[in-house]
Amino acid sequence: MRSYAVNSPEAVNRLLALAALADGHVSKVELEALEAAGAEATGAPGAVMRGVLHGLCEDLMMADPLHWDGIIRLDSETLGTLFDEVQDPELRMSALRLGLRVAHADQHLHEAESQLLLDAMSRWGMLDQEPSPAKS
Repeated sequence: MRSYAVNSPEAVNRLLALAALADGHVSKVELEALEAAGAEATGAPGAVMRGVLHGLCEDLMMADPLHWDGIIRLDSETLGTLFDEVQDPELRMSALRLGLRVAHADQHLHEAESQLLLDAMSRWGMLDQEPSPAKS
């Protein structure tokens, strides 16, 4: 799996692309949401997202070409490395929010998509935090 600079547009866009690909089915509406989310998250042009998506697909096929069944199955070490390329707390929140938007663009949130988002939250320590008390 190729590496990107920490907090780079490519690192953030790859997480968004993973959200789109997680269930193995990418619809036209998800691709449109992916390109819009990439631009919103990083300000990078659509060509950057398309390049990252293309590279991710190549990396996934090279990682396990004989067992490709559509659903992305990355080992936890690889996934952790990808999550660690986004360190900025605001970028992380943006990646989660936009990743959910991309994953749900087809009006269906697959288990693999939600698990990817939960894995990111876990890696980033967001599931360990106590909820803030409600303000009255």
